[in-house]
Formats: sequence, C-alpha cells, structure tokens
Amino acid sequence: MTVPETRYSSRSERLSFSPLNFRAARQQLVVALVASIVVPLVLAALYAWHTYGRVMAEQSARLNQLAWVAESNLTNLLDVSRELAVQASGIATPTDTRRMENESTTLNKRLEAVVAAHRHVAALSVYDSNGQLLADSGRPRTSESYIGKEDFDVVRSTAHPLYIFSPQRGRDGGPTVIKLLFSRTTFEGRFDGATVVSVYVSYLAQICQKLIEENPELTVGVYREDGAVLTRIPRPRVAAPPPKHAVLQNEFARGTSRGIMEIDSPLDGIRKLLAYRRAGEYPVYASAGLAVSDLVRIWLRDDMSIVLVALIPCICLWLLIAFSLRRLRAEEASWRNWRRELSRRRSAEASTRQLQRMGALGNLVASVAHDFNNLLMVVTANMEIARRKNYSGVKNEVDAVERASSSARETTVVQRFVTRVRVCNRRKIL
Repeated sequence: MTVPETRYSSRSERLSFSPLNFRAARQQLVVALVASIVVPLVLAALYAWHTYGRVMAEQSARLNQLAWVAESNLTNLLDVSRELAVQASGIATPTDTRRMENESTTLNKRLEAVVAAHRHVAALSVYDSNGQLLADSGRPRTSESYIGKEDFDVVRSTAHPLYIFSPQRGRDGGPTVIKLLFSRTTFEGRFDGATVVSVYVSYLAQICQKLIEENPELTVGVYREDGAVLTRIPRPRVAAPPPKHAVLQNEFARGTSRGIMEIDSPLDGIRKLLAYRRAGEYPVYASAGLAVSDLVRIWLRDDMSIVLVALIPCICLWLLIAFSLRRLRAEEASWRNWRRELSRRRSAEASTRQLQRMGALGNLVASVAHDFNNLLMVVTANMEIARRKNYSGVKNEVDAVERASSSARETTVVQRFVTRVRVCNRRKIL
C-alpha cells in the first residue's frame, strides 16, 4: 500500500513530530544513578569490613608480639632479681646473730657491691622471720624495718614466694622504687624470712619506652596480679588515674595467663585493644595496648584511601548523571513550551485559512448574485418592453431574454464548480 505524499500548507505542519518519552528517559537515568551509587557503596562496605577485620587481626598479632617481648624482658628482670635475692640471702644468712652484729658493716658493703653491679637495683635488704632487718646495702643493721608489718604478715601467712609492693618513694625521698619481696623457707617448709630487692621504676619504664619508640601510639604497662599499676608508658590520660586497673583485675582473677580484648580503659578513658601476658610464674603481667581510634586511623590510612581513590570515578559518574537529569528536565520544559507554541501557531494558521476561505466564498457569492441581478434586470426590462408593444415585434426582446437565460445557465455551472471545490477543500482539511 502506497502512502500518498502529504503536502503541507504551512511550516508548522511540516514541523510535526511524534512526542518524546521523557518519563522513560528519566526513569533510565534514575535507575542508572541508583545503581552507580548502591553498587560501589556496597562493594566499598564489603571491602571496608574485610580490611577492618584484617587490620584488627594484624594489630592484635602486633600487640601480642609486643606483650610477649615485654613479658620476656619482665621475666628476665625478675629472674635476675630472684638470683640477687638468693645471693643476698647467702651473704646475710641469719645463723649467728652475734656474728652478724659484729660484721654488719662488712655485710652491708658486700650487699652494696652487689647492688652497684646491677643498675636496675636500688637496694638489697634481708629480713628475718619476724620482719626485723638483718642487713641492708649502704646502711648499718638496725631494728628499723622498711616493710610494713601488715604486708610482712600477709607474706608470712601465705608463704608466697614473691610479693610485689606498689611503687613508692625511695629512701630519703629518692627515686621511686618497686620492692620485690622474695620469701625464704627452711627445708621443713617453714617461713624463714625474706629478701627485698628494690627496683627502680624508671628502669622498668625505660624498658617499656624502648618497646614503643617506633610506635608512639602504643602503650605498654606492667600490672600486679590484683590489677595494681606498677608502671605505664605513656602516662595515663585521665587526670586522676585509679591505682588499679579494674578490667585487668577481673581478667587476672580468672587465672588466664594471656589474652587480648577490647575494653574501655579506666586509665585513658577511651576504647582500647589490649593484649596481656603473665611473666612466667610470677604474679605480674605485661600488657600492650592500642587505642581503637588509632587502629581506625591506621585502617583509614592504609586501606580506605584506596576506596576513596576508587570512588572518584563514581563521583564523576554521579555528577554526570545528575547533570543529565537536570538537562533532561530543561529539555522537557522546552519541548512542552515548543509544543504549546506549535499548537497555538497551528490554531492561528487554521483560523486564518478558514477566514480566507470564507472571504473567498463571500466574494464569489457576491459576484454570482450581482451577475444574477444583472440578468434579472435584462429579463425584466425586456419583458416590460414586450408588454408595452402588446407582444408584437418583440423579436429583439426575446433574443435578449434567451441570451440572459443562457448566461444564467452558465452561472449555475460556475456555482456547481464552486460547490465542488468547497467540498474538496473540506475533505482535505479533515
């Protein structure tokens, strides 16, 4: 079937297009925008979850290793201190009280020489089973006891091989020390006194400080088994830190020798990842900690920076789609305005054409009416002349009437032609 070629009478008819589907285009762009946002963010979340777990595992292993190193150094320090206690007990064995009174100066100097050979030791003291001082490095033997009676009674009643005192100022306001009390027993198992090794807290702090020189965000601490803080590097962040670490105290009370946990630190007031290990069989623990905020910072620095770089093309795509949506909205508004303008223009052109047709038809009707009027005037005049001549000798008048009748027939043909043209135009408009 051949489609007949349509000839448009105006430019507005030639500009007739099928309407654009802006809604479908907008839906496609919105779906693309949502997909370009959701998919990368889901993948980034999965990658972040995976990498955070990996960073957590790495930092946990790192803290466990650091706690192991701190525990090894602490164990070595306690082993050396125990050997010094055994050596001091051998020097000042309480077998002959009279001899010890006579040789107290010599015994003190020998103990002082032992102390001088070990820079971490502040003093060595030997006590009998009643808590009386037998010998002390740098001091003559007196009846003065440098250990509280209540503490000594606790050691004597429990017969624990080692009791660690909380940090306290040294003699005569000297440096802060930690006293390690090693108990002595007889072959029968009876309590036979104790030897106290005073260790500088600064020396213990130096050991901890060396472990975190390259990692200042870490913390290293030494705690007694009841949670008492012996030393902590760096210092606690809270203004008035408690003397005991309550969380570790509860953990040590369960008898665990090692572990790692995420806690709210009572010393720093922040969330921390903390690993701890017991120093051999000694009632003391070494710990290594890392603030969760620092762990997150390491995670963001090492892993999430890759995600941020990968999201740059996605952000550009989001901006491009957003720009396309804005452009589509503007084009839709322009298209609608153009369609309204086109409709108004077509309506105006159709009205103009209708007016032109009506004007042409009026002119035609007026012309035909004028011609008929002329013809009727000819017929009427000739008929009046014929009547006055009593219908004799009216050949010329009859000829004139015939000519007018012939003209009338021709005028009727023209009218029919005009009517046919009008019908054809109406069909073309429809």
